[in-house]
Amino acid sequence: MLFLTLFAAQSGVLVLSPLLTGIAKEFEVSTATAGQLRTVSGLTAAVVALAVPLVGGRARLRSILLAGLGVLAAANLASAAAPSIWALGAAQVAMGVAVGVLVSAGTTAAAEWASDDGRARLLSAALMGQASAWVIGMPIVGVVADVDWRYGWSAVPLTVSLAALVLAWAGPDSPAPTAAGGIRRVLRDRNVAGWALGELLANSAWAGTLVYAGALVAESYDASTATVGLVLALGGAAYLPGNFLIRRWTDARARTILILFGLASATTVVVFGGVRTGVWESAAIFAVLGFLGGGRTLAGTALGAALARENRLAAMGVRTATLQFGYLLGAALGGLALAAGGYPALGVLLGTLFVAGVLPHVVATMRPAPTAAPLTSRVE
Repeated sequence: MLFLTLFAAQSGVLVLSPLLTGIAKEFEVSTATAGQLRTVSGLTAAVVALAVPLVGGRARLRSILLAGLGVLAAANLASAAAPSIWALGAAQVAMGVAVGVLVSAGTTAAAEWASDDGRARLLSAALMGQASAWVIGMPIVGVVADVDWRYGWSAVPLTVSLAALVLAWAGPDSPAPTAAGGIRRVLRDRNVAGWALGELLANSAWAGTLVYAGALVAESYDASTATVGLVLALGGAAYLPGNFLIRRWTDARARTILILFGLASATTVVVFGGVRTGVWESAAIFAVLGFLGGGRTLAGTALGAALARENRLAAMGVRTATLQFGYLLGAALGGLALAAGGYPALGVLLGTLFVAGVLPHVVATMRPAPTAAPLTSRVE
């Protein structure tokens, strides 16, 4: 159920990309204007993710997920039936609300409902839903959108959200998530604050990579849309084994993984931006970035759940917000770098962000380890 929940939420975000041209044409606006719909949903999701802990601590996670899935299904229906660009914008506000709720509550549920030994496995399975939306869902959307862009909303996001809603409704109830305050309180812990800063910087680098990877391939090699789609799908496919293979070490070595994978991502993205010997060589480099992204995302999520185990809902709300704000920051800074020095400069900028995201974890490893910490909650 958590896999389908995050699949539905992520597909609701991703579906806009292949539909932009059709939306712009029907409503007689520029593609750039239509692209601002993603900004609307992203900002809404970030704000809602930070607000979820204010009410979530008093509600059961199953109830929160049911509410979020209901809003998501309604947002997809409203998007498919939108009579104007303004109506579609309003539907994207609802989409952002649903995404902020579902990603925060879904990752919290994966951490809360599992035992200490099984937490990494359940988190891994849930997070694979997001990558699967990219690899499986978007090709389906691309096919149906050739008939009518409105079908894109119902082909994957609506169908999957309804399936997840049925499973959540039929599933067992759950206790309210552990809570010991809101966002400000959880961020008073310097370890949690450092983790959040690292997530914001790393997510900005990762989001910037995703935003401009397709354009790099298309402009560097005069590649067709089909070729660009295949390259991006290879990166998404590589994300899955990166997530799966690293989970056995996540509980005890999360910080080590974040440091190593962050530095490896920094090096690889610089190569991706600066070295372009052929389309399939660039595709292979992007697949390496996807693999590293899968492992880094799981380790970062697991670390946040471990550091804020008395208020995981707030921590996962922070994580969701860093991802949404990361898209805005990565796209903005990446655009400036691209305009100033082309794709090599973009690679250097994104690599710098990855390195900056590692620094809070390096600092944390230099602090004295707490005494008498239980082994099940210790994260190095």
